[in-house]
Formats: sequence, C-alpha cells, structure tokens
Amino acid sequence: MQNNIIIINGPNINLLGDRDKSIYGSESYEDLIKNCKSEASKKNINIDYYQSNIEGELVTKIQESRKIYDGMIINAAAFTHTSVAIRDALSLFKKPCIELHISNIHKREEFRHKSLISDVVTGIICGLGTLRLISVLEDLKKSLNDKDYKIETHDLKNQTNIVEQEDPKKLIKSPIVGTAYLAPEPGAKKFVEIGKKIKKGDTIMIVEAMKTMNHVPSSQDGIVKKIYVE
Repeated sequence: MQNNIIIINGPNINLLGDRDKSIYGSESYEDLIKNCKSEASKKNINIDYYQSNIEGELVTKIQESRKIYDGMIINAAAFTHTSVAIRDALSLFKKPCIELHISNIHKREEFRHKSLISDVVTGIICGLGTLRLISVLEDLKKSLNDKDYKIETHDLKNQTNIVEQEDPKKLIKSPIVGTAYLAPEPGAKKFVEIGKKIKKGDTIMIVEAMKTMNHVPSSQDGIVKKIYVE
C-alpha cells in the first residue's frame, strides 16, 4: 500500500501563529504538525514534514523525495511566485502533488496572484486555512491506492474563466479546476450575469473539487462581458 507522503513548507510557515492571524489563523506551526500527525496515524498514512526558508534546500528536498515518497503536499509560500528552480524540481516529481495555500492568494496583493508551480502539480487548494491539509492527506492516500479515485487536476490552459474586464486582455480565472456552479443552489439567482458590475471580493462562482465546495472571489472590480466554462 502506497501511503508515504511528504509535506513541504516554504519560508515563514514556521512562524504560523505569529503572522497576521486574519490571514493565516492562530494555529502555530507546531500545532499544525501535531494535528496532522494525529490524523495521519488514524488514517494509516505515513507522513514526514520539512520546512525551510532557503530556496536551495527546498529544491534539494523535492529532488530527494522522488525516490522516497508516493505523494507530496507543498506550500512553497513566497517562492510560489518567484522560484523557477522549485518549479523545475516539481516537474520531475512524477507522482501526485498538491499545491496548498492557507490564504486565498487571488484576494491578496497582485504579485501573489501568479503561481509558477500550478501547471506542474496535480491540483491546487487555496484559501481554506490549515484544516484543509488534513483532508488532502486522505485524498492523496485514496488516489495512490485506488486507480478509480481521481484528484481534480489543475491545468492553467483549461481554467474556468469567469469575468472578463472591459479591457479584454484581463480575465479573472478560477484557481481550481472542478465542477463549476454559477449559482449557490439549483434555481437560485446566479452569482454573476453578463452586464453586471462586480467588485473585488464578490463570489463569482463555486467550484467543487476534492470533495470541497470552493467559493471563487473576483480579484478586481469590473463589468461582466463574457462567461467561459470549459
């Protein structure tokens, strides 16, 4: 049975609990590790943790993980947006790999919106806090041992594009690929419609992925010109 999973965390994740609690929550890094180890033990999952503030050390750990682990969860933190080296290392990890972010990077500063690693991993989860990490472990375990169990993949070329600004070159895209819902429930009013003004932070759709209903917010103000669901 393939149950060996490594969780890799990048810079400043070791300071959880001290960082902005409105963004990262109040749970410390030590508590996060403790809780994940407890849940992993209950689910018969073998997990290891690694955290570094140094880019090269993270690259080396990813390289080493290719021959040791069956799956990976990575929060590259700030290196998500800058590190070609980490991206290249992840592209060589030919096993299930989930990119995880505690905060919704698409609701934060513009420089955080671009991930250099999303198109070389299996899927991405963001904005759902630290608790989502535990359920991702179970999803990875199932995908490793059940050929019929699929983790929703994240492909930048096939994202769901929701809101087109008046400038046609700017699109607001879902950070996750899955089943798209344009209304909160059947028969309900849609979140967005063509011609509607929308503000940054407004929910524009819900995407169901990895058994979770993920609200996708608008990252900017604008007017809905077209709605694309691929």
